[in-house]
Amino acid sequence: MFRGINSWFWVVALLGLGRRYLNFNNSLLQYASEAAYPFYILHQTIVVAIAFYVVHWNISITKKFLVISTASLVATIVLYDLLVKRNNIVRFLFGLKQIN
Repeated sequence: MFRGINSWFWVVALLGLGRRYLNFNNSLLQYASEAAYPFYILHQTIVVAIAFYVVHWNISITKKFLVISTASLVATIVLYDLLVKRNNIVRFLFGLKQIN
């Protein structure tokens, strides 16, 4: 019983610390907040497309992981920024507010 209560109080304490020290806003946070859902939708397709080719390479599994994760991160950010963020039709399809 003590372990359960102790765990609960640690969760409450960490939430309180997060509310106190992580309650801010900046341009990067606003950009990431708007990009979160389209990024989530786009990333799986990109990861699968890149991994389809990379898994056949004759390199270590660690290098394959680094190539796939880095390339998919860059490709997803570029696709979001060029395709989704600047096009009102695509923004509508992803459920984002229209830009003027």
